[in-house]
Amino acid sequence: YRGVNMLSNNIIYTQNNIIYVNYNGVFCEQSAARFEKNFRSIVNARNKHTFSILEDISYLEGATPEAFIILNNVNKWLLTQELICKAYIHEECVYTSIMKHHVPVLNGINTAFFIEKSSALQWINGQSTGFNVLREAL
Repeated sequence: YRGVNMLSNNIIYTQNNIIYVNYNGVFCEQSAARFEKNFRSIVNARNKHTFSILEDISYLEGATPEAFIILNNVNKWLLTQELICKAYIHEECVYTSIMKHHVPVLNGINTAFFIEKSSALQWINGQSTGFNVLREAL
């Protein structure tokens, strides 16, 4: 994998046109700030090429209000990038409500929540294919 970064207990890596983010433990202001810096660097290195994001929050134990503010700002910034879609993985459906409540900008991003990685990847691939067909038509 290219671009592996350990962020406290979080890992970001890229493979093909997907940026993978794995969260572990508690996400606090300090780890969120480190995440933001490294994540923006990885996105900027894509040189305006389209990409999707797969975030595995299965092992996330929680996040502080300050961390959610940073995540919301990162997602606002993603609206200005070449993001196609964003998929989250977690077995607990309550996280969908928590994320949408604390990161309201997600409502403006093509986002879906899944229990299994394979389903998330299938959805991402479908979104990417549809995006590229639409883009070619323009």
